[in-house]
Amino acid sequence: MSVKELLALPQPAPDTTISYGADSLQFGELFRARAAGLAPVAVLIHGGCWLSAFNRVHIRSLAAAIRDEGITVWSLEYRRVGNPGAGWPGSFMDIGAGIDHVRMLSPRLGLDTARVVVVGHSAGGHFALWAGARARLPKDAPGATNPFRPKAIVALAGPADLAALVRSTPPICGDAIPRLLGGSPEQVPERYRWASPSAMLPLGISQVILTGDGDRIVPPAMAKEYAGKATAAGDRVELVIVPNTGHFEVIAPGTPAGREVVRIVKELASR
Repeated sequence: MSVKELLALPQPAPDTTISYGADSLQFGELFRARAAGLAPVAVLIHGGCWLSAFNRVHIRSLAAAIRDEGITVWSLEYRRVGNPGAGWPGSFMDIGAGIDHVRMLSPRLGLDTARVVVVGHSAGGHFALWAGARARLPKDAPGATNPFRPKAIVALAGPADLAALVRSTPPICGDAIPRLLGGSPEQVPERYRWASPSAMLPLGISQVILTGDGDRIVPPAMAKEYAGKATAAGDRVELVIVPNTGHFEVIAPGTPAGREVVRIVKELASR
């Protein structure tokens, strides 16, 4: 599936948008489930190489499909490379604040904060894993203060080692990661450590790492390497490699990969 084909999918509008900060890009789209009692929550984080050229609209079809399974979806927008205030630390602070805002939404929307699953695709998959690592950050790192701990994480084609992406040939996402972190791994090594979930294992949270065997943007070998490393560190990790699948099918709910993602999120949120 190409980007053009992904963007051509129906993208249902959210029920509402809610701000979690003062910046115009600090908001989330709410897809509210019709559920009796407290609803489980999927925090959804879109990808797009951390760049301002890509926003949350292309992941609305997945959000609606998860919502239709009785799970309220909180789909985050955040400052991305090219937006004022993005990069280090702004983008990371946005992700942390957006996830933490579930605490504020819970009483007014009837959300079950004990059943929150963070789901991210591509760059959003990186941020989903990073969200699970926040409790291991140094006190002065962005996002380290009183982090909300989700029940589980689902990373869809999400890289965990940013230095490895920069050092690949050619660099994955071009110069987006040095722009995100303000330099190369050699120039700002501390930032790469704090930004890379693979450097902060174990996360202490159940994780599902799902990718397509034909992903040419984030190679499945990276998912396998991270899953092995996280498991060896003591984390509970399920690695799912979907056959005949590329980078974008995993967020298209009409594909076999997309249906598998919805099934996994439902199962995790229902436990």
